[in-house]
Amino acid sequence: MRGDVPVKVGGNTHKLRLTLGAVEDIPADPSVTPPLPFLPASVLNLLAQSTYSMRDVRVVVEAGIQGAGASVTYEEIFDALGIKGTGKVALDLMLAFYGIDASGKAVAAPETVETEATAS
Repeated sequence: MRGDVPVKVGGNTHKLRLTLGAVEDIPADPSVTPPLPFLPASVLNLLAQSTYSMRDVRVVVEAGIQGAGASVTYEEIFDALGIKGTGKVALDLMLAFYGIDASGKAVAAPETVETEATAS
C-alpha cells in the first residue's frame, strides 16, 4: 500500500490503490490449464512493455478500485479513458504498488522500521 492513483471520471476524481489484500483476491487466469495465479511482477513487465491483455488491465484496475474502496466501476473508467488511458491507470497502479516512480527509480518506503539486535 504505497500510493494512490487519481482517476478523473465524469468530473469527479477517484483515488485507486492496490493493496496486498486486493492483489491476493485476484483470481487465477482460467484461460490456461492449469489456471495460472496472478503474478504482479509479470504483469508489471507486460504493462511496461505494452504487451498486456485487457484481462490484465481489468483485473489490476478492479483490484485498485477494491483496494481503495472507490465508488467507481471499471466500465466507467474504461468509458471515460479508453483503452490507452485505462492501460495507463493499470500501469500506474502497479508502479505505485511496487514503489517505483515515473522515471523507473524505486521510491523510499513511506515509513521505515528500525530493529534492534540484541546479543544473547
